[in-house]
Formats: sequence, structure tokens, C-alpha cells
Amino acid sequence: MGNSKFKGNINTAYGLIHEKDAASDYLKEKQKTHIGCNLIEKGLIFSNEGWFATSVDRIFSCSCCKDKIIVEIKCPKTTENKQTSDFINSINYLKPDENGQAHLIPSHTYYTQIQSQMAITKIHKADFVVWSSNGIISNTMSFDKDFWNDVYDKAKSFYTTIIVPKLMSNEMQ
Repeated sequence: MGNSKFKGNINTAYGLIHEKDAASDYLKEKQKTHIGCNLIEKGLIFSNEGWFATSVDRIFSCSCCKDKIIVEIKCPKTTENKQTSDFINSINYLKPDENGQAHLIPSHTYYTQIQSQMAITKIHKADFVVWSSNGIISNTMSFDKDFWNDVYDKAKSFYTTIIVPKLMSNEMQ
């Protein structure tokens, strides 16, 4: 515990290389329908409790709307050079809605990640963005309080029964 050996791979490297491209394309799309658009990197954000934190890719705001929006960006290597219409067949965490539009599967860990981001930042709207060099899809999500309460209870239990005892016994490295 506390000593992960994961150093990244070709997929994470691809995502890191193209995250700024994706953010730029997302902002261009938003500027078509919003005024005074701003997209900022925020870094690590802690919960009020201090033991829970998240790192969001970006936070979107504009002068025409009151709300801020969390922006979670994915640049999967599997979509490299693909059209957005092919994303559903290339990515296991997307499914089509009744109109054929791609949406994040609620059982996927990315859904939990985004719900956690919304809870911790108290920004209750998020855009899940999937990018390729040929376009982006953006799936707007709302905060799901019931889902979050379940996640929070499990995380708190894990923290208090596993992490804290290890911290107290100096077993974390």
C-alpha cells in the first residue's frame, strides 16, 4: 500500500500529450454558444474533511451563465484518428442513448471519478469529454447525490479502517 509501481504506458502517454489539444477543442466548441469563456487548470482540491481530494482536468466558466462546470478529459489512444461517430465502437465506457449519442456508462469508474469531483468541488455539473484529432464528444452530467452518498460511505469506511491504522503504525511507505 502506498508504493505503486505504475509509471504509465503508451495509453497514458498519449492522453497526457493530447490533453491540451482536447481542452483547446472543447473551449472552441463552448465559445460557439457561450460568451466570455474561461477554462482553467485547478490542481488538487481537498474536501472540507481534509482527507478526501480530487484533481480535475479543467473548470469551465463563462460570463453568460452562473454555473461552473468540471471538465474531465479523456484522450484514448483507441480513438486516434477516428471520427466521433466511431467512438462508441472503440471505447468500452461509452454507450449510445436513444438518439445514438455516446454517453458514459454509470457503472464505469470514470462515472465515480466525476461524481467525486463534483462532490468535493461543490460544482454540480460536469462535462465528460472524449477527444480525437478529428473531433470531440462532450457528455454533460449532473451530480447524483444518492450515488455519491454510497461512494462516500464506502470511502470513509476504507479510510478509517484501513488507511488510518496503517498511518498510525508507520506501515505506509
